[in-house]
Amino acid sequence: MFLFKPGSKLRKELSLLILCIMISSILAINSPIVTINKSGEQIYGTSTPDSPQSEIKTISTSQKISNLVEAYVTPDNSYKALIGLIKSANESIDIMIYEFWSKEIFDAINQTVRSKGVRVRVFFEGNVYGSSGDEYNRWIMNMFLTLSDEGFNVEVRYDDSSRYVHAKVVIVDNIAVFVSSENFGDTEYPADPTYIEEKPYYTASRGFCAIVYNSTIAGIFENIFEQEFNNGVTYNYDSNYDEPPSHGNMSYSAPFRDYYISDSEANVKAVFSPDNSTSTILNLINNASHFIMLELAYISNGTTVNELLNALKKARERGVTVQIILEDDFGSYYDEIADNLTALGFHVVPAFSETTEPLFLHNKGIIVDDEIVLVGSINWSDNALTNNREAALLIKSKKIAGFYKEVYAWDWNQSSNEPFDSDGDGLSNAYENDHNLNPFNPDTDGDGLTDYDEVMIYHTDPRDASSPGVVITYPKNNQYISSRTISVKWEAHAAISSYYVYLNDSFLDQVDNTSTSYTLSDLSNGKWYNFTLVAEFPTGTNVSFSVLFAIDVTPPVISITEPENNSVLLAGSINIKWSFTDFSPCSFRIYANSTLLKSVSGSGVVVNLDPGKWIIDVKAIDAAGNTNDSYILLRTVQKPSIQITRPIDNSYTNQSTVLVNWSVSDESLITSFKLYMNSSMIGEVSKNTFSYEASLGADGLYNLTIVAFSDKYGDLAKDSISIIKDTVPPEISFIYPSNNSELEPGGIIVKWTSSDKSPVNFTLKLDGVVKYEGKALRASIELETGEHYLTLIAMDAAGNIAVISIHVTVKERSPINLELLSIILFTAFAVILIAAVAIKIKGR
Repeated sequence: MFLFKPGSKLRKELSLLILCIMISSILAINSPIVTINKSGEQIYGTSTPDSPQSEIKTISTSQKISNLVEAYVTPDNSYKALIGLIKSANESIDIMIYEFWSKEIFDAINQTVRSKGVRVRVFFEGNVYGSSGDEYNRWIMNMFLTLSDEGFNVEVRYDDSSRYVHAKVVIVDNIAVFVSSENFGDTEYPADPTYIEEKPYYTASRGFCAIVYNSTIAGIFENIFEQEFNNGVTYNYDSNYDEPPSHGNMSYSAPFRDYYISDSEANVKAVFSPDNSTSTILNLINNASHFIMLELAYISNGTTVNELLNALKKARERGVTVQIILEDDFGSYYDEIADNLTALGFHVVPAFSETTEPLFLHNKGIIVDDEIVLVGSINWSDNALTNNREAALLIKSKKIAGFYKEVYAWDWNQSSNEPFDSDGDGLSNAYENDHNLNPFNPDTDGDGLTDYDEVMIYHTDPRDASSPGVVITYPKNNQYISSRTISVKWEAHAAISSYYVYLNDSFLDQVDNTSTSYTLSDLSNGKWYNFTLVAEFPTGTNVSFSVLFAIDVTPPVISITEPENNSVLLAGSINIKWSFTDFSPCSFRIYANSTLLKSVSGSGVVVNLDPGKWIIDVKAIDAAGNTNDSYILLRTVQKPSIQITRPIDNSYTNQSTVLVNWSVSDESLITSFKLYMNSSMIGEVSKNTFSYEASLGADGLYNLTIVAFSDKYGDLAKDSISIIKDTVPPEISFIYPSNNSELEPGGIIVKWTSSDKSPVNFTLKLDGVVKYEGKALRASIELETGEHYLTLIAMDAAGNIAVISIHVTVKERSPINLELLSIILFTAFAVILIAAVAIKIKGR
């Protein structure tokens, strides 16, 4: 039977519609996912197993060793340093920045996010000083939000408080921190430092930057970042911002392009404003012994800044040389303060005033005694010291201080007609002039030692040829020795008549003037010794030289205290702790299956372990070189998964209890299972129990959650389902036929209504015989002559049943009266004929 005539237009249109639907369905299977970004542009992409959302990230355990510090300088080698760190990220990149205007730096982050799926959080200053700073920041912020819109784990927030977030910090994988004095722009981080784009500034920016690979320092910076980021405002997309303008390119010699310094023995302190920056800088100045070199964008008078200047004044009064390179193109700061600084005895020069190099001094660096350097964002203003969020690193390292001193010397020579160090001995002309030394002769007193060595190493008078005369070369002062016999060695740089040897102030021996060593035997373990060598000069003058050392021949005693041996732990970050005793200070190396993970100096460390079996070895190395090990066995596993196997999700029941069954992938870390009904805890069972009979109250929806719980790790995994309790049977009634109807034999459509909270199945019986089963509200049946009973049975999804029946009578059809039918047809024909004749007559 056709609903539409074969070949009809309507049938053809319906067939075409069905064909279009089928083709659309096929195309939809492989069609790209289309989303709309905040600018209204369509972004196309397909969901594949390789998408960022499904990528499995691994954390390498072969990271750079702890305490490694790398020193760089902008604009010479800063780009290589920052980009390299960003691309090394495997897990996370957190950024706190005042100005971020570099498309190249963003591209490196973008590439890392897309290739590794790392999490990125960026915290901006929301009200950058100047007319265009916010616009350029928001241009980059928009690009980060586009990444977020594509499904990557990227968040952008900004500070809207009255102070400035002026820090320039990047934290990678919670193990490495990049800290700089410079914002993220093309003139600070150029890909080619010899050909720098003027975007938007017309000069390149001189500053210091450093990377610290140390999880403890990274954790300190991460805590500050979390505090700021959590208090920040979520950035909303605004497409009305453009990138910074370009004004061409500038040429720069980049003398430090391929030169940087690293030190794995550096000591590092985290410095922040307003927390500890003022006290740190004051302490740095107050403990300076020889010289302080400042390279600053400006010095702005204020109460706190005056404290620093007063400390510098006192340092100068005790003989410390103070040199300052100060930017002279930063408003009126230089003109207002330079003469006052010079009057205090400081050596002050205007930055890059004697060169054609296109450099602007934006640094905030301090170098003290060729040993300590401050690298960071802290300007010399009260606001920077006591109000802004600033960040810096205080680095104690002769290597790194020496590198920055070389940069400082180069900058000084571009800023002054007075050379930094004419005789090349390592002491600046300013220092040598302050201390009555010859700046054009590296050995003022002609004793064979440079002025620098006498001042910085031997602590003797570089103007007196008889001083030092003798230098003890072994052992070093405060050294620990792993032998009870030691040969003390020295060098003589002047004529000596005789030597007298003392140990702990007791005279031991007199040796001739040709001797260069003295052997000490049977020294006591665990004891300090003061060796004194008295040199008698031909003039009759006696000069004493001493060295303090300790004997330690006993290996450390070490025991891993956490975790316990044979522990089963969650893979990822593992906290390893140990106790130790030793006469001398110890350092520790942590190995996993013989692979070195970290070197630390404390009594605990966090390491990252993939799932597997591990032999953890903590090797203790004391200051004398004695070693000992402690071992434990560990097994690390992934977080378990849990699945509720019974009942199925969104199922119905009419019972007052429901039996819940579940399974887990791994029981080893689980302490117990906790059960929650509609967010309220209803029970807790042991780790070996996988079923629970839960009680249900009134009819309604129940959300059931099973949580795999660990005493050590808390909630490990969970699964949830919904159960609907329904104890009310369906309400049903017949629409057609009605009860006690009289019907003719043949086919009829039985119709009924139903009302229930859950899906209902129907069974229609005719005289006890099933004629229909299904969900429809109608059914076709055939009726024969006689008395019949129609029974409708309704069962809802919860198992509640309702039954109704009706009675119908089916009678034979009445026979047709042919005689009466003939009369009717004849009468009708006559009427039609008479009407036709009448119409014809009238028409004439």
